[in-house]
Amino acid sequence: MPEQDIGLMVESSIDVSRSEEMSMVVYWHPEHCIDELPYRKIVRWMIDTWRPHLEVRLISEPKEEPFEDFVVHHFSAGDRRFGIYWENSLGYISLQSADESLIRKLAAILKDMRPVI
Repeated sequence: MPEQDIGLMVESSIDVSRSEEMSMVVYWHPEHCIDELPYRKIVRWMIDTWRPHLEVRLISEPKEEPFEDFVVHHFSAGDRRFGIYWENSLGYISLQSADESLIRKLAAILKDMRPVI
């Protein structure tokens, strides 16, 4: 199957928001509620993009299910932890961590890139 630009908006500006003790960056798909957006492939693309810059390891990944929504994957980058959370129903994927500097670094590596999967 040929690679395809899936249209995820990885913004050139890094807008980190804080909620309680969590920092996050959210990436939206321009067409919300796409039933077949391959989020698991997007997560793999993100990890592959970060690996030349950081030692990123998978801690936990939920079992794949039909019609997935509200899914979180847990990772570590060295001794720091972060999550990748996605909601298919709302068309977004986010990076989340208590470590704001890690979120900024992960977002900076993805800056201005278009996932091609």
